[in-house]
Amino acid sequence: RDLPGPGGSHAADLRVPLRVAFAGMPLVQKGWQGFSALAARLHGMPGCHLFHFTAELPDQVPPGVEVVPVRVSAGQRGAMTEALRAHGINLVLVLSPWPETFCLVAYEAMAAGADVVALADGGNVADAVLQTGRGVVMDDVEAVIRFFLSGAAVRYARLCAEGPRHTGRLVSRGMTATLPGAA
Repeated sequence: RDLPGPGGSHAADLRVPLRVAFAGMPLVQKGWQGFSALAARLHGMPGCHLFHFTAELPDQVPPGVEVVPVRVSAGQRGAMTEALRAHGINLVLVLSPWPETFCLVAYEAMAAGADVVALADGGNVADAVLQTGRGVVMDDVEAVIRFFLSGAAVRYARLCAEGPRHTGRLVSRGMTATLPGAA
C-alpha cells in the first residue's frame, strides 16, 4: 500500500544516516520487543543510526544501538524533547502493542521535529499521527521492519527534510490524578 505523505518535519541532513529512536523505558508494553527486532535486522546495514533515549538502561542493548541517558524531572520536563532535537532524530518508534490512551513520547517526538512510526492498534498514538500527518501508521512490527529494509523509511525522511521543520514545546498544565473518596 502507498505510504502517507510526510509531515514535513525533519531536522537531520539526510546525507548522514537516518536517525531513528526508541524513547522511554525498555518495556514490552511500550514496544521494546519491536524495536529490538528492528535493531537486530538493521544491525550492520549502512544508512540508519539507532538510538535508545532512556532514564533506565535495558538489561541488554541491541547491537548497534546508541544509548542516550535522559532523565525527565519536574525541573526538566522538556529533557526528552531537547535530547531528541539535539541528536537530530528523524523518526521515533512508538510500537505499543495495544491501544494507548495517551502517549507523552509521541508528542515529545513531534515537538522535537521528528515524525512517529506507530502501530495501527496503538490507540491515541496512531490517532495523533493520522490527525497531524506527522508520521506513518503500520499494521504490525513486521510491516515496520519492511518499511526500513525496503528503503521506504529513508525515502519518507528525505521527503520530510525537503519541507519546513515543525518543532514546538510541550507545556505542562500540572497534570494530576485523584481517587475520589481516598483519604
